[in-house]
Amino acid sequence: MNAPIILVLSLAALVPAAASPLEAKDPVKTPRGPLNGNWGGDHAGAVLTDRGAKFDFDCAEGSIDGPITPDGEGRFDLAGTYVQDAPGPTRPGREQGRPARYRGKIEDDTMTLSVELPGSDVVIGTFKLVRDRLPRVRKCG
Repeated sequence: MNAPIILVLSLAALVPAAASPLEAKDPVKTPRGPLNGNWGGDHAGAVLTDRGAKFDFDCAEGSIDGPITPDGEGRFDLAGTYVQDAPGPTRPGREQGRPARYRGKIEDDTMTLSVELPGSDVVIGTFKLVRDRLPRVRKCG
């Protein structure tokens, strides 16, 4: 009389835990240490090294003098420069650019990057960049 109960309990023990509807998703990978490599997307691209970052935008470029090291949540907020390009000859002072704020968040191999010019209401834009993807950037000329 106890045999059917034992059989039912034995079958219940064979059901994998992964079939549980409460199964958690894999956590998002947050990078450790400075970001490196090529990142690209629509209207923006970046080359990141341990020494800093160079950005290409439609008709513009930018830089950060130092590594981009996200916090524990994958966020960063760094000062840099932004240079608006224009057709024709290079004007004196163009190389210096304007102060810019680069804010971003890394989730797996995707970076959401926002660029603003402090002290003004100018927001250059928000861009989605993917590691090892070629950028699609339009150059002025």
